[in-house]
Parts: sequence; structure tokens; C-alpha cells
Amino acid sequence: MTASVDVAKLPRWSDSDIRQLRKIATARSFRAGAVIAREGTPAKECRLLLSGEVAVAKEVDGQTRIVGMLRAGALIGQLTLVGADQHEATLQAHTDVDLLALTATDYAAILASGSDFAARFQRSIAIGGIRQLRQATIAAAELMARARHEKRAQGAALVVASKKRKHFAATLQVALSELSVELLGLTTAESPEAVKPTSNADNAGRLGKSSE
Repeated sequence: MTASVDVAKLPRWSDSDIRQLRKIATARSFRAGAVIAREGTPAKECRLLLSGEVAVAKEVDGQTRIVGMLRAGALIGQLTLVGADQHEATLQAHTDVDLLALTATDYAAILASGSDFAARFQRSIAIGGIRQLRQATIAAAELMARARHEKRAQGAALVVASKKRKHFAATLQVALSELSVELLGLTTAESPEAVKPTSNADNAGRLGKSSE
């Protein structure tokens, strides 16, 4: 798949640059959906994306979130060439992808040549690295802010649910108390013990009236 590259779609890269890189770098191809690199794994290569699109994803609170999309002409993992030892994000082919992979040894060989291309490539590495760090910082800040917002929303929902449960429990308790009072009242009214006993004096009076 790397036989033909549309250089017009590669910002900052000329046909001569690509030819120079092909002499040193390793050509790689990935089908859509393939994982090119996984976050947290050892980083050994810098990649120049020749064609296709690559999704950049980060793990946040146990969930994988896409934080960016890279297109043809992008340098990926420049910091690997200057000492970074692990991937800071997962790279996944969003479409079929062609790229050139360079190791730190390849980079040293380019710089050792002292050519105009070496100077341009070094400048591209520096500019791309700064841009990558800035974008990563912004993306990380946005992700953290979103995660905090979601946690606050979840917390608020739990508080509301807790209040509703407490209100329901209180209402139920009142209803049960009122029902208990009503049942007690009915029981008292129907109980034989609830009939007022007559006194001896009352009985004597009734007997007297009967004898008359």
C-alpha cells in the first residue's frame, strides 16, 4: 500500500523528503481498526503518517476516550526520538493507514548526514513535538474537566435519590402511624371492655323502680 503517496496531502514534506525517509525508515501498513500502539506500552518508533487517519485515544476513569484524529503528514511520537519510553496514548487506524516508522537509531543517522534534509527533519520534529505536547495538554484538561462534571452530576443524582427515599420513608411512617391510630380506635370502640360499667347505686335505683 505504500507504493504511491500523494505528497500534496503531506504538509511540510516534499517528494525528496519522502524518498530520503524511505531509505532509512521502515514502511508499515495497517487496516482500519488495527491498533498501531497501545497506551502505556514501550515506545520505540516515531511515525510519519503517509495516508489515512489515525485516532488518538486516552484512558480516563476506566473508559477509553478519543481525544484527537491525525491525518496524512502528521508525525506521531516524536518524543520517542529524544527519550520518551512509553506511549502516552493509544493509536488506532481509523481508516487503512500507510506510515513510515523511524527509531532513535534512524533519527541519529539522519542527523549525522548533515544534509539540508536533516536540518528540515530536525526542525519538523521539534515543531511537531511542541504542537503534540500542547494538544495533549489541552485534550487532557478537557477530559479531566468532563470527568469532574460527570462525577458531580452523578453525585447530585445520588443526593436527589437519597432525599426522595427519605421523604418516601417519612411519608410511609406517618401513614402507618395514622393507620395504627385508626385501627386502635376501631378496636377500642368495638371491645366489650369499652362499655361503661354500671355502679351499684345505679343498679339499686333500677331495682327500686321495678318494685314500684
